[in-house]
Amino acid sequence: MSTEYLKTDYEKLAYFVNLLKSRASGKNVSEREYTELREELLSNKILQSVLPTFIKTNGELNSFWRFIKDKFSTYDERTEFLTKEFEPILRMLENSQTSLPALQKYAHTKDSIKQELKEYFISHNVLLNIYGEFTLTDKNIGNGGTSEVKGFEFGGKQYAIKFLLEDVSQKESQAFKRFKQAHLNLVGIQHSGAILPQLHFDVLNIAHIKVPYIVMPRVEQTLKSFVKEKKKKGEFSFELFEKIFDNLLHIIDSIHLLSIIHRDIKPENIFLFERKFVLGDFDIAKFDKDLYTKLIETSPTDRLANYLFSAPEQVKVDTDELTTSADWYAFAQVLYWIITETALRGQSKIQLTHIDSRYSKYESLIANLLSENPQDRFSSKNEILEHLESKKKLSPDQILLEFEDIIFKHMSHLGQSGQGFKKFEDIDSINEIMQDLKNGESRLNYWLSQGYSDLGINRIKKLGLCDRCWLIGYNEVKIKSIWIFKHYYNLGCSCIIIETDNLESSGVYEIKPEYVSEEFGLFNGHYIKRGEVDVGWAEIDGKKVKLNGKAEIRVRILKEDIFFLAPQNGPLVRHDGIIDSIYKSYQEVKALNERLLEPLSGIKKNMGY
Repeated sequence: MSTEYLKTDYEKLAYFVNLLKSRASGKNVSEREYTELREELLSNKILQSVLPTFIKTNGELNSFWRFIKDKFSTYDERTEFLTKEFEPILRMLENSQTSLPALQKYAHTKDSIKQELKEYFISHNVLLNIYGEFTLTDKNIGNGGTSEVKGFEFGGKQYAIKFLLEDVSQKESQAFKRFKQAHLNLVGIQHSGAILPQLHFDVLNIAHIKVPYIVMPRVEQTLKSFVKEKKKKGEFSFELFEKIFDNLLHIIDSIHLLSIIHRDIKPENIFLFERKFVLGDFDIAKFDKDLYTKLIETSPTDRLANYLFSAPEQVKVDTDELTTSADWYAFAQVLYWIITETALRGQSKIQLTHIDSRYSKYESLIANLLSENPQDRFSSKNEILEHLESKKKLSPDQILLEFEDIIFKHMSHLGQSGQGFKKFEDIDSINEIMQDLKNGESRLNYWLSQGYSDLGINRIKKLGLCDRCWLIGYNEVKIKSIWIFKHYYNLGCSCIIIETDNLESSGVYEIKPEYVSEEFGLFNGHYIKRGEVDVGWAEIDGKKVKLNGKAEIRVRILKEDIFFLAPQNGPLVRHDGIIDSIYKSYQEVKALNERLLEPLSGIKKNMGY
């Protein structure tokens, strides 16, 4: 067929596509027709702008055949691919009386630019800029409504390159100006440690279009993927939540001190980089105009950011009226999402204690930060920390009631007013009781006693020394059994007795058989002598190391022993004579039983309660 009979753009492109499908199916087609139609289609600038890249890069039919054959192994796959590539263009040409103007709009859509990028990196596996060649390693590691992120390798390191889905060959759009503005301003604050570093800004030329991009280090995960993975593996805990909380509180406060309001804080925009979370995606951030480059004024349509996490005032007030309170609102939504994997809208009461009772102090914090009125929210890191600190302080009665709840949990068979003893020696029960005690370590003012020898403790921790090993205060112990004494009077009279087993020495000293404990230091996982802790220097692996006050004292209990534990305002201080007599009796027989503990029944209630 002579191509001279093809009059419209639609007819020419439709016939050209049929040629491609025939060749992709292994049939012979005219090289002349392919060459003539390809040249005519590409000679039109607007049509050229929307044609797939592989048409531009394969000037001969054999070159196209090698491309499609290597890309797909079956005829059906090749035909389906070509249909998807050309169908949107053909549809627009067919439905338009003036075909090229219709394509003018299509040429600038985000989908078409995304397709251009896709096709470009099918035939190019490197990105060249002033630093050198970045080799493509991952075609898509993330995307949003306005951008796409691909993975690259350069100089043995991994990078993420974020492409803005905009063509800036003709003019600079608002999205481009925000994109560039964020990069220019963030480069100057990378020292803060609160943001994902920005390494390079550039533009990728693809035939007729120019696509802006930013080079960043490749991150390990987003907060969203990190939390979901930890929960899937059963590794998420209240302790991990508090670490994330402290991290996020610090980085949000840091950008506020630098006069920046992020305005788009959400789990997908928080990145795990070098083992800590940092903020990214500042495209719609508010930068103080007196301190930073300002390339664009934010319009009312740009205010919302994201529906689930953004503050309500982001769609109600002028941009210049927004305060840091908007970010604290989003912070609260993120906290709630971390715990529940949902966000809140219009819910007045925050309930988290059914998940873990320790979340109680965060309920009122999240409720405050989610206030509709920005004036009602805490507005700084210090206010947030002061609020949490106030929640830690329990009244004497509250301390005893919380401790008694632990007793009730494990002695429920005695009812509310029953009195008695119970021994726990299986590992699951021991670890469960110790975890319950740990949950209250910062609030219940624990007191550890051996009669007239006692001390306050605020740390309980599972140790990796053995499956029964725990740190109680600064004592490393291997727990043989736990006894619980429940008094009939429930407030301030019950206690827990921990019986230890023999535990191997740390190896810091030569231990004589009669030694019942050893005292040493722990510094960065290394055991050191107590004297080295005192002078602030230690010899570790043959090197002199300054401790800088970071070593901690440990006492390892080497022999069988017993410790009594209860809140400081519980029975141990009031009845240290009873505790002392039981402890001395135990030292004589080295066996713990109900008869030995019977004197605890003589504990009297505190007349102050």
